[in-house]
Amino acid sequence: MTTILFESHHLYYLPHFEPIIAELKRRGGYEIAASIPLTVATDERRLFAESAQKLGVEIISDRDEKERVAKLRQREFNAIVVGNVGRVEAIAAENSVVVMVYHGIGLKQSYYTDISPRVNLRAVESKSRFGELEEKGQINLVLTGLTKLDPLACVAETARDNLLRKWNLDPDLPTVLYAPTFYPSSLEKLLSELPTLADQTNVLIKLHNFSWYQKRYRFQIEMASEVANGCKGLVLLPPEEFHITKFYPVADILLSDLSSTLFEFLALNRPIIQTEFYTP
Repeated sequence: MTTILFESHHLYYLPHFEPIIAELKRRGGYEIAASIPLTVATDERRLFAESAQKLGVEIISDRDEKERVAKLRQREFNAIVVGNVGRVEAIAAENSVVVMVYHGIGLKQSYYTDISPRVNLRAVESKSRFGELEEKGQINLVLTGLTKLDPLACVAETARDNLLRKWNLDPDLPTVLYAPTFYPSSLEKLLSELPTLADQTNVLIKLHNFSWYQKRYRFQIEMASEVANGCKGLVLLPPEEFHITKFYPVADILLSDLSSTLFEFLALNRPIIQTEFYTP
């Protein structure tokens, strides 16, 4: 059996990995494990474990981060899939093949700088980005498309109405998906406008993982909760709804700033509004 580890530096990397895990399980012949650093928030780790359990993969953890890393190294996985460099140099055994499926395809420079010589293969989502990375001297590239979007290929016809009704929204109204990044963000300047927008549309607010779990950004949750509380037609999606792709088929238009969602939503060929104002 080929052993594969999915090292998920944060919870929101998991949607990139799930389609790969599903395909490996369909093919058979793989022992699959998943792990997340103990440095992330407890609630974030809990949601990760619950999701990994539903996927039917082994969850590897330990009492502290140093012991977790040592345990992963000792397992000598045949392949390790990561969403960023993270602790891969400490985790990967000498013969492990390391594959990077990068967690974000947005406008931030980390896309080009988060690299390590320990990564054997890097999955690239588009020909244009493939060319850019080649020009920067990267040679370990494989053109794969964006795995995170694979579930969009088989969305049920009833998915939109069912999801809107779940959140007490009107299926007869157009739906706006507001998905700001955490920094620099449009959130502070735009949130107060959303109740007016909700007079004529459904509005779904999908905040970044860091807004929920990083102390310096938690004020964003407080602001968004205050705006959404008691406002008909406006929903702040809870942290359990970390799979933003399930909301893409629901949305008639995307509103964002520097988030990777700008690129992901292009696959639906629907309107996108990108703000050009941010809170630094």
